[in-house]
Amino acid sequence: MGDNNVLKLLIVLFGAVAIGFFYEGFMTSPDALKMGESLKYQYYEMGGIFFICLIFSGLLYIGDNAQKKLAQTGIKGVAEILDTKDISGAHGITIKFQLEITIPDRPPYQIEYVESISHNCLDSVRIGAKIPVYVSPNNPKFILLDFPKNKVNDW
Repeated sequence: MGDNNVLKLLIVLFGAVAIGFFYEGFMTSPDALKMGESLKYQYYEMGGIFFICLIFSGLLYIGDNAQKKLAQTGIKGVAEILDTKDISGAHGITIKFQLEITIPDRPPYQIEYVESISHNCLDSVRIGAKIPVYVSPNNPKFILLDFPKNKVNDW
């Protein structure tokens, strides 16, 4: 995930540009044409595109904050990799893990977990490897694998 300050800046910029295009669309005469199409609706289309970018930036910001909060408030434990399956697509490496989670004062349990990882983390992803993990106190299926900091690609 990206840096919170960059995401905040993107949210503000996408929001301002979207509002600007919507305003121009509202103020433009329906008779105004550019390349044979109504300029009014072209402004609305551009405003819609920037509004969608605003929504995606907001979702990234929310997800980034949820991960940071889990790293601060989660129960620290260990995740042992029982099995892996590469489900990568065109946008990087995605691994489906079968993990056994061990945290204090609870019996070990198994979960299936999907994570996009950096090429630098591949040597940490092997059956039997133990990776530090943060577990939500409210939902034991909500975890954050804590790969070594020097190996994580901070998109």
